[in-house]
Amino acid sequence: MVLAALLQDSGVVVGALALLQALEEGAQDPTANPEPIGLFRFFAGFFLILIIYSGAWLFTYWISKDE
Repeated sequence: MVLAALLQDSGVVVGALALLQALEEGAQDPTANPEPIGLFRFFAGFFLILIIYSGAWLFTYWISKDE
């Protein structure tokens, strides 16, 4: 029943057909071989999150210690 409802929506059908056509033409998966800038952005974001997290942890420790 859900499949029938999805197939009635023309946007879903067009999107599915576009994906099938791209696969038939041999389009490469963008995640199969990431470019260097993508790897740099991943690690830059990862380390930025770690820095923000550790900074918040250190601030919490600093603000809560009794002197």
